[in-house]
Amino acid sequence: MLEGEAYFEVNADKKHPFVVSTSDLTVTATGTAFNVNSYNCNNAPASVTLVNGNVEVGTLDNESYDMSPGQHLTVKDGNVKISDNVMTDKYCSWRDGVLDFEDDTLEDIFNRLAAQRRDSIRSMRRNRDQAGLTALQEELTEQTKAEAGKNPFAYTDQQRAIYREQGGAPHLDGAYTVFGEVLEGFDTIEAIERAATDGNDRPTDDIRIISTKVLR
Repeated sequence: MLEGEAYFEVNADKKHPFVVSTSDLTVTATGTAFNVNSYNCNNAPASVTLVNGNVEVGTLDNESYDMSPGQHLTVKDGNVKISDNVMTDKYCSWRDGVLDFEDDTLEDIFNRLAAQRRDSIRSMRRNRDQAGLTALQEELTEQTKAEAGKNPFAYTDQQRAIYREQGGAPHLDGAYTVFGEVLEGFDTIEAIERAATDGNDRPTDDIRIISTKVLR
């Protein structure tokens, strides 16, 4: 059972497939190069990046996905997302001691940095060192802001007009929020507003949308 991150290069042998298992998925390969990320830390997603060849990814829901080179698959809370034509070096550069955060959201950056400190986090949790955890969270938050500042997000003219004319929270855009207009249920919005948040303005306890309905 893999916990952490690993890069595999597998020789072709269909009679003896190479299998990698994590808590969220199983990767079956018969001749390929791929990266698997599964830290089980801070609710971070598990992911598979295929460099070349082909792999089959199975999930806990017994769903199966055949991946092609250049695809990046993530699994979080049972939800699967596949991105095509990614720069695979971005997800494999850790082998050279480099973390590439380009185009990552604040949440993604924070989770990847936290994953590198997972042993310290677990030790402090076992020892109930809340002061240490708080100090580490603040340190990681500052590192996240610094990394995000190296590749600032650029808004389109249309996005700028929407924020200027209709409002919103652009510093959270793409990280945790869904942009929209509230027509009713302001008591729920006010309850969310009162929730405790961390240094990134994200609630310390997840606030989830259980269901949605398209009205028009």
